Amino acid sequence: MTVLPFTTGYLGARASAINDAGDSVGYAYDRDYSTRALSWNKNGEVTPLTVPGSPDVGASDINERGTILGQAYVNSTQFYRAVRWDRGRATLLQPLAGDAYTSATALTDSDLVVGTSSGGPSGQDGVPVVWDRAGAAKALRLLPNSRLSLVYGAAGTTAYGIIITTDEVLHPVRWDLARDGALAPLPAQDAAYPQAANNRGTVVGFTRHQDVNSAATWPRRGPATTLTPLPGDQSAHADAVNDANEVAGISGSNHAVLWNASGHATALTPPTGSVSQITDITERGSVLGTAYLPNQNQRAILWPARR
Repeated sequence: MTVLPFTTGYLGARASAINDAGDSVGYAYDRDYSTRALSWNKNGEVTPLTVPGSPDVGASDINERGTILGQAYVNSTQFYRAVRWDRGRATLLQPLAGDAYTSATALTDSDLVVGTSSGGPSGQDGVPVVWDRAGAAKALRLLPNSRLSLVYGAAGTTAYGIIITTDEVLHPVRWDLARDGALAPLPAQDAAYPQAANNRGTVVGFTRHQDVNSAATWPRRGPATTLTPLPGDQSAHADAVNDANEVAGISGSNHAVLWNASGHATALTPPTGSVSQITDITERGSVLGTAYLPNQNQRAILWPARR
């Protein structure tokens, strides 16, 4: 396990994503809740990421090209905008026509970005969108009678999220970005919340029944499956998956765990006295997360691959 360094003068740091080259991104934070976007190379060396005219910046995703995705507060507009760094050069992602601000949630290896466009005159916030490599935004499809839609992330050509219809039913959904955003509900008998996807179209997350969470996987084809928590735990949720179908998440309330492709669970040991949050996994099985220390500060943590 490696504790990643962060910018001097800040209280702590969080890690958001890692690619197969071992490069990670995240942000440092201070007492006034301001953030500084950071990237770490495979040796753990840290580099700040900046956006001109933006004092508050965070990084949330990195792909295999090394392109980085994040969020920045823009002084000139007084709104937050999604931002993409290409070789260190920052580009703000524009909203749909008439909207005021954007929020990005994921970046694919082909540089597609998914997120939301909000603040339009219609008052309908959180329209799910996909930005192409040129930065052009296009709205994703919705179910009939959609009231609220959230796109949580994407990998390969699969985006995932939830749609709540006017009858207050929550629908976990998958968008196929290769088929003009074709929309398909994820099968679930209980309330379900997708959290991550891999390049093969498998989506992972959790279902909730009688206030108990169960880690779940939804392959591109076939029924959903449930992952067994660590011995002694009653609940679990899945937060990351790679193309080998290794899944990382949390068992119980605070036990970091890695499930292999057969569903066998292995505990990931955090720093003493801390609680871990899982944020990403590489194709080799390295797991990225955040440790919550006893003094309530946070540290970015990397568990190296075991294979």
